[in-house]
Amino acid sequence: MSWPPSVNRSILRLIGIVAQTGFTIFLFVNIFSRLDLVETEERLIRAIPSWLVVSFGLLLLQQFIAAGRWRMIGKILSIPRFQLPLYWQWYGVGLICSQTLPLSVGGDIVRIYALAKRDKIGRAFRSVLVDRAIGLNALAIFVLVGFFDMQKIVAGGSVMVVPMAMALTGIVLTALITMLSAKISGSNGNKLLDSLGLLGRDIKTVITGPCSSFIIANSLLIHGLAIAAFFTIAQAIANVQIGLLDWIIIVSSVLLVTVVPVSIGGWGLREGASVVGFGLVGTAPETAIGMSILFGILTLISGLMLTVTGLVFSFVTRYRRAT
Repeated sequence: MSWPPSVNRSILRLIGIVAQTGFTIFLFVNIFSRLDLVETEERLIRAIPSWLVVSFGLLLLQQFIAAGRWRMIGKILSIPRFQLPLYWQWYGVGLICSQTLPLSVGGDIVRIYALAKRDKIGRAFRSVLVDRAIGLNALAIFVLVGFFDMQKIVAGGSVMVVPMAMALTGIVLTALITMLSAKISGSNGNKLLDSLGLLGRDIKTVITGPCSSFIIANSLLIHGLAIAAFFTIAQAIANVQIGLLDWIIIVSSVLLVTVVPVSIGGWGLREGASVVGFGLVGTAPETAIGMSILFGILTLISGLMLTVTGLVFSFVTRYRRAT
């Protein structure tokens, strides 16, 4: 018996959701079974509020900057210049969805939907895809800082080699797609090559345009703020003291690994990567997982705050126009 294509797709999506949910639970059970849960709880309870407030502020600033970058990319790709609060609202909603739904692209779908209601869906899709590509490449640059500390990379074995390989592969592929965009687009009617060519052309337009330096700087700042947030969270729960290069390599590697769509919003995967990565510099597993959990929670709260801020400003703008 053969099922209609739509039913097959629904079944595959359901299998993917169940698999991601199950793997997330497996990761947490496996991690927590190896920890001193009482010690982990005590570290979280004793967290210094002032440091957590600073961490939240850094993550909220990160989200505001990221929403602004998305708007700027949209403008370059000829999307009408909608009010900034609209981007705050939907970037925040997308962030919440990506952190809580068993779909790695759930947040991107939400952002595409928001712009597609107001502009052509093709341009909306391209703006989100280019925004994601530029963001991931900026993160990959931080990971590749690890080449300055090859001794730690070698000591970490596959734990550090995997994110390094992911970062290098991503940057090389993006460079090739960008440089060969004119050649691979429109080649023999192949839809995949056409799409890659269009993506490469859009990325090239963004990173070589008049706002390129600003967008690249913003992208690096966004991930720099994430590293700073991890640092302040660490001070809140255990006063972790490691070198700046260690912070850059470990945090960026942890965040890159969570992009792999095998768990819900990277939960469990981020915690496991944190325990292993920070373990290389002598940080206790209870501290590492506490840092990761607080980072995830504060990221969710910052997404909620960004959404509320966007809604409030949009309401105020509409009210002023009406009166």
